[in-house]
Amino acid sequence: MPSAKTIRVLCVDDHPVVQEGLSSIINAQLDMTVVGQAGDGPTAIDLFRQLLPDVTLMDLHLPHMDGIMTLSAIRNHDSRARVLVLTTYDCEEYVRGAIDAGARGYLLKESLRTDLLRAIRTVHIGGRFIPDEIAFRLAESTTREKMTPRELEVLSHIFQGRRNREIGESLKISDQTVKVHLRNIFDKMQVKDRAQAILSALRRGLIRLD
Repeated sequence: MPSAKTIRVLCVDDHPVVQEGLSSIINAQLDMTVVGQAGDGPTAIDLFRQLLPDVTLMDLHLPHMDGIMTLSAIRNHDSRARVLVLTTYDCEEYVRGAIDAGARGYLLKESLRTDLLRAIRTVHIGGRFIPDEIAFRLAESTTREKMTPRELEVLSHIFQGRRNREIGESLKISDQTVKVHLRNIFDKMQVKDRAQAILSALRRGLIRLD
């Protein structure tokens, strides 16, 4: 039986195998227990309202409602909710979105064995758990200028392999204007060419493969 001081955890992940693994790790601890499991956003919100867990582990890739939307809904219901994101996504778009939505921690699934329990305990007592590599990425992103909507359009065309003339025709701008946008993109992303720009954009979540 859990004691009065047991950390009550709600696990939200759409993969049953991951749910089993998380439950096994957490329930093996004397100071914590899994009180509920959800495989999608709406179920997670309902369970949170019913169970009021101490810590909610939240994946970002969920059916019906993504993790950031689910996190926001939970925080709107209870601003004291302590949510720890547990995901495979490490690009700054997801990290920034989760933190802005109110996540108290951000943990990559590859760090499960070493950091999961420490992260749960840290978040439970009101602290934040942001691994060094994630914190560095956030700090790095704040030093970069943000892309304009037009620059993001040009970046998307670059990703599709289009030449300057094709980009210009599609966006109804001159080749010279395309070159100006490209120069601005390279400067803001601190890269030297299109290939580096694409790799950086993928890492930052500015463009996606799917």
